[in-house]
Amino acid sequence: MKNRSILNIAAILFAAALLATTASAQRLPDSVFDQQSQAFGNTLQDVPPDILSVELSPAAPAAGEPVLVRAVIRVDPDMSAFRVSRAVLRYSTDGVSYQAVDMALSPGEQDLWEARIPGQPAGTTVRAAVAGWDQVGNAAFQIPVQSAVSREALFPVLSDPRDQGIPDGLDILEMAYGADAETLYYCQTLAGPFQSFTMLGASANAMAVNNDDLRRKPHLSHNENEGPYIALAPQFGIATLVSIEDVLKGRAIKDVPGITVSARGNRVCARAPLATVIKDPALGVKVFSATVSLNPGTEELVLADCSPYAILYPGGAQYTVK
Repeated sequence: MKNRSILNIAAILFAAALLATTASAQRLPDSVFDQQSQAFGNTLQDVPPDILSVELSPAAPAAGEPVLVRAVIRVDPDMSAFRVSRAVLRYSTDGVSYQAVDMALSPGEQDLWEARIPGQPAGTTVRAAVAGWDQVGNAAFQIPVQSAVSREALFPVLSDPRDQGIPDGLDILEMAYGADAETLYYCQTLAGPFQSFTMLGASANAMAVNNDDLRRKPHLSHNENEGPYIALAPQFGIATLVSIEDVLKGRAIKDVPGITVSARGNRVCARAPLATVIKDPALGVKVFSATVSLNPGTEELVLADCSPYAILYPGGAQYTVK
């Protein structure tokens, strides 16, 4: 285990850049989102949808019998002006590959989404997971637990269109996630190769991990997030889970067992123990990603880009055909 003391002003600015903004993020005027690609770098809508219930009918189907999956997926109307615009059901019969089926709103219902899993042979174990997105790309996502996870076949959760005026290596395009029984995986796709330094200065890349009870405290945007970040900042020797409080106070940064994060080309990928990043699977974990550039000479900083937000839930439903 390595200890690294972060004492210089640039490292402190790395944390400050993730925390500092005047954006309120809630009840924004519609004009903010006229250009959606610009909506997430500076002014954020930070209340994602939530998956309130998932029901399968029948719960123990006979051979060849389809299963109706109904899920309540909604955005808290007291916290956000946006609504769920798309929902997807994923199902698997081998625990590795998943079929995706678009869900439809149940007739006469506002938040109830449904889709069917085709009938399967007797003895088949079926795993199912649902996901929903609001009108600006925030997500609620059940990550299916796979018996084998490939970084090339993670589930796409968050996307952010190309931004103008941001170096390609700092421009977030997509966040994809996957999980096995013990580990959470994610890969962030950038518009160009990740570089330790850009024309704006030294680069830092981070994914926030927020384990607050979001049903009680849903308003936590990047400027309010006090939880840790899985961070990559090669110029500061950071490639681990970072506490903002530790960085701001110049404390030693320690590698966290089981967490790795690295960049290859235009992808920044990480893995972390599920128990480390998701304290209560029933509550899920709120995540988002951000890129920061720092100029140690002038002490200038730029929060270059920030993805939409997601609540991730490991697992989903499972049944065996009679």
